[in-house]
Amino acid sequence: MLYQEANGVNWVNSGNWTHATLSYCNWYGVECDTAGMKVISLSLDENSLSGTLPSEIGLLEYLETLRLSSNNFFQTLPSEIGNLVSLEEMDLSSTSFSGTIPSELQELSQLEALFLGDCNFTGNIPSELGRLSKLFFLELDTNYLTGPMPTELGSLSSMLTLKMNLNSLTGNIPTEYANMQLMEYLSLQSNFLTGEMPAEVCELTDTLVAYADCSEVSCLCCVDCRDACCSYDNKNCDPNNDEYCGADESQCLECNGVWLSSGPLTQCIAKYEACLNSDQDCCGSASCVGDEFYKQCEESLFY
Repeated sequence: MLYQEANGVNWVNSGNWTHATLSYCNWYGVECDTAGMKVISLSLDENSLSGTLPSEIGLLEYLETLRLSSNNFFQTLPSEIGNLVSLEEMDLSSTSFSGTIPSELQELSQLEALFLGDCNFTGNIPSELGRLSKLFFLELDTNYLTGPMPTELGSLSSMLTLKMNLNSLTGNIPTEYANMQLMEYLSLQSNFLTGEMPAEVCELTDTLVAYADCSEVSCLCCVDCRDACCSYDNKNCDPNNDEYCGADESQCLECNGVWLSSGPLTQCIAKYEACLNSDQDCCGSASCVGDEFYKQCEESLFY
């Protein structure tokens, strides 16, 4: 059914899909279990599929992996997708799916990674996604999603990466997202969000990388939003982390750093190595001074 509905004659690779006698386990992109009976993986990404994803996709109840990214499905995502109760990964990014994101996705209790970025989805983000307790990667960026960020997503305690940028989301950033205590990457820019990034979210982890619209959202932990930086002695701090700039003045000073109160955040480290006297060593026009054992930006020349 998928071959007919998704224009199989024009697929880049359709190996054995039309073979009359071979088992479906031998079709291109199909993987079965060791018994050769149950389909556990369907990977047809970047294969020139177009048209519709048939509702019969929901019959693959043992499917664990579904990868259909970078194809052209110009229809809605069938609600029967919620029948794939064994699914652990679903990648439908860059597929042109439109309409709303089916709330039936809440039935995918084993789902760990959901990629729906760079499509044409509209409407609100389903609050039911907050029931996917095993989810650690959620990509919803580059769509036409509207409305608020669902507070229910805050219950996703395993979340590592959350991307909602390049939509039309409105309202404030929920404090409930501070429950995502393992969060490493949060991307919210290019929306219509207002207010501030909750301090509880900024304090989640030392390695959190966050993005928001600085002109609309006050965010002390967001890349490009902070108006100061820390230049420090790498020898006495962490020589393995040459991208680090202190998140605030106290953190900077604890690391024997010099707080530059009005400089850019990125690439402002006086490295424990040869001083290049460039923006990769010091903020703006600050000069790197010292010897081979201690390099530091000279604050007085920064202003």
